[in-house]
Order: sequence, then C-alpha cells, then structure tokens
Amino acid sequence: MSVHTRTFSGRDILPYLDQLARLRIEVFREWPYLYAGSLAYERDYLATFTRAEDSVMVIAFDGDEIVGASTGLPMRHETPALQRPFRENDYDIDRVFYFSESVLKKEYRGRGLGKTFFREREAFVRQLGK
Repeated sequence: MSVHTRTFSGRDILPYLDQLARLRIEVFREWPYLYAGSLAYERDYLATFTRAEDSVMVIAFDGDEIVGASTGLPMRHETPALQRPFRENDYDIDRVFYFSESVLKKEYRGRGLGKTFFREREAFVRQLGK
C-alpha cells in the first residue's frame, strides 16, 4: 500500500464529496459511535467545507481510493451551537481555526497518518497567515 495525502480547500473538495461521505459513514458506524448516517446528511455536512474558501481537507489516498480524511475550518463558518461556548467564554471566533474530525479506515490506523493529518492542517493554517 502506498498511501499519500493531498490538501484541498473550498470548492476543490467537491469532486470527492460522495467518497468522503461514504468514508465517514463507514468509520462512524464502528464502535463507539455506532452511527447509521445517510449520504444526504453527510453531503450536506461536507458542503460546509466547500463553501468556505479557507477550509482545509487533508485526504489520504491509497492509489485512487480515499482511505482517510481530516477537516478544519475557521470557527466563523461553523454552526451557532458550536460557536456558542467560544462566544460565552469571550473568545474571538475570528481567531479560532477549528480542527474538526479525522476519519481513517481501520486497516490504515497505527501508521502515523493521524500525525500527518495534524501537520498538514497546521501548515495550511500557517499559510493563511493566521
């Protein structure tokens, strides 16, 4: 297996939405989440990242197959419910970049991809000058 990662942002994520939605359902179906999920919900959730030009999506590929992904975006693009604890504690949400979730197929875990996901998301935010 030759796994490689690529970093995408905003609308560049669009071609991968269906594969990413299926991956999220597969990974979150496992313990402890036991999430049933639906493609429609996942597409809608992931669309948030496509609308934010300064979002980040690090995707892990094994050949052409997506085997993992890690997301992030400025807090100002998140839902009011997620922003609320920051606002209530006097954080300037324009200064918070939220690293949301990372998902990785079971057989690819334990190979350091989680660390790669963090490094690449952090590098992306630094490139934004934030």
